[in-house]
Amino acid sequence: MSCVPLRSSWTALLAGFRPYPHRAFNLTNGVKNEDAVARIREITGGGVNYALDTTGNKFVFAQMTKSLGILGHGALVAAAAPGTESPIDIGRLLLTGLKINMVIEGDSVPQTFIPQLISLYEAGVFPFDKLVKKYDFADLNEALADSESGVTL
Repeated sequence: MSCVPLRSSWTALLAGFRPYPHRAFNLTNGVKNEDAVARIREITGGGVNYALDTTGNKFVFAQMTKSLGILGHGALVAAAAPGTESPIDIGRLLLTGLKINMVIEGDSVPQTFIPQLISLYEAGVFPFDKLVKKYDFADLNEALADSESGVTL
């Protein structure tokens, strides 16, 4: 599993993230302008089988498609503004047989998915509580600034 954090505040949190302790986990530094696609393809020997874009950023989406290996499966799970277009190489992608899905509202079965997330949290491998912070309404501007800077989601 590879991860490319785009905020320096996420790097330390993700460094301890091990959703599947028996599998390799690589943290590629997206903050220091490391070539994430090249690094992921190097680590995996040609590209990942599965990738998620959780940003809705057109450049990250393009990186996700380039990081997929043959018959890879990518999913966009974040909203982008209407009219957002992402540059992708259709000619290269055609030869890979990969799939791209647009996921809305999780596309999951809550009765199954939520217990799985809770199990991962209880096992100490999905620290969602460290990603969330509560704000009083009077602190709305602080909340927006923290979201923009990556302090919280």
